[in-house]
Amino acid sequence: MKSIRFSLASLLFVAIASVSSARADGLDTSLFAKKIHFTASGYAGASTLANFPVLVRLSDVSGFDFADFSTPADELRFTDAAGNNLNYEIDTWDSSAGKALVWVSVPSLSGTTTEIRAYYGPSSTSDLPAVSSAAVWADAGYYGVWHMNETNAKDSSANHLDGTADASITVVDAKIGAGANFPSNAKIATTNTPNSAFASAISFETWACPSEVTAEYALFGKEALATFKIKGGKTRFTTPGKTDFDKVTASVSANAWCHLVVSFLPKQAAKVYVNGTLDKSQTDTKGFNDLVNSYPIVFGSNQWNQYYKGILDECRLVTAALSDDWIAADYATQNNADFLTAGSVTDCRSVELSLTQNGGTCANFSSVVDGISLSGGQLATLKILYGTADDALNDELVVSGTVTASGLFPAQVKGLSRGTNYFFKAVLVLPNNTTIESAVLPVTMIADYATAMRRVEYVEGTGTQYIDSGYYPTPNTHVRADYQFTAVANSHRVFGIEIVESLYFNAYINSSGNFAYNMSDSKDNWKPVGSGTPGNTNRNLHDFNYINGRASVPIRSTDQTGA
Repeated sequence: MKSIRFSLASLLFVAIASVSSARADGLDTSLFAKKIHFTASGYAGASTLANFPVLVRLSDVSGFDFADFSTPADELRFTDAAGNNLNYEIDTWDSSAGKALVWVSVPSLSGTTTEIRAYYGPSSTSDLPAVSSAAVWADAGYYGVWHMNETNAKDSSANHLDGTADASITVVDAKIGAGANFPSNAKIATTNTPNSAFASAISFETWACPSEVTAEYALFGKEALATFKIKGGKTRFTTPGKTDFDKVTASVSANAWCHLVVSFLPKQAAKVYVNGTLDKSQTDTKGFNDLVNSYPIVFGSNQWNQYYKGILDECRLVTAALSDDWIAADYATQNNADFLTAGSVTDCRSVELSLTQNGGTCANFSSVVDGISLSGGQLATLKILYGTADDALNDELVVSGTVTASGLFPAQVKGLSRGTNYFFKAVLVLPNNTTIESAVLPVTMIADYATAMRRVEYVEGTGTQYIDSGYYPTPNTHVRADYQFTAVANSHRVFGIEIVESLYFNAYINSSGNFAYNMSDSKDNWKPVGSGTPGNTNRNLHDFNYINGRASVPIRSTDQTGA
């Protein structure tokens, strides 16, 4: 058993130029070129919302470019912080207008630190996990969702309750992308749906920008079952033949957007919310009039032909009573652009270049490639470009021409001039000739190696293992072995270096119990500075100069028997 401590005093200068890359566990992010991190910092509720649809404004993110997409629905993916693949629906994708709006289903929204991550620009779409736009709304419990950005009001839910519009209805710019503009005497109606689906609860939600508010105007409803209206500048919810809920206080103004929600529990209460805030809760004792028949869902009118005039956007129907936190968050994600805090667009794939040793005339580098996964015989090439000006990296070293996966790639650049300023950059060339580059790394080569020393200490006590120092000596390196044995045994090797071309140097204990060394290099690259006889309790110190030098593997401390 022995204990060895090494101090390696040598040339060294360490610097790093990098671009970081995070990996999502549930999605192979190596397939993607770009990523964006979002944080739901605008959520103010106390409760946790499950499967909540968050509006992601991609086009507002710094660095976002429509040119990075060919078919967005195939190339775009979202995850949560744990890397779970998230369902999403594209609401608006209009490069000419500069709008990219996407609804993303967040499994758990709580506090102000919930994360969403967007990935796009995949090298292939065939291996990407599937997503469902309908599941965004089904998982949240929506019976129908109409973005109103198509003339006939297509339903995005799994129920597919698409509408049929009167000819005079047009699609115009609205609160979220586009909406439906209702002139006088026009409506949109869906096919009949059973009233019984709403026996337990019903909630209506919409964005309205009315052109008139003085009379009575139907926003949308379920024909003779229930209707949500504006009357005299106030909201009104009616269960025909039963009750009018009209005790609200907040006003609805003409030509101004307003988020309106009514959440109704039959024979319990009707709650009306204006712009995310509860305005009025009224007790209900009568419930619905008709749960037997089937009626259509109608936008812009009702059974009394109380036609709405203005724009409607984001109309939703739920077979449940929505919570205060849900409605407040729903309003906030649609109304407040800062509901999500977005980082800038960054690269998924990256190369990190670090200098591990400055040898004056040569430099050892470590290149870390991240986010790369190639198959089918595809190969990438890793290079180090360098020169004496940061805008003129005219020299090149090919590190590897067969890169297929992420990893660490060491390299040594030789023939440099002492005391000279150099600039280095790692470049990975992908099979499609796309390049991924590290930041430019400036290095001043050491003029006098004796002024730069490195000390590394190791403690080895098992007697059966070696420690790889990770240190690559270069020409004119001074090595000091500082060691002490707990037991002296014949042929215990203290340390050694394995050099390319089958050259080696070993420092060991010989059969007489003395410190000795041997080497296979006839050029006698290693020169001992001192010698001595080790003892059980003596501290032993030996110095060597590595003079001519070749590229080498790391110095190792070891107690393998034999020299």
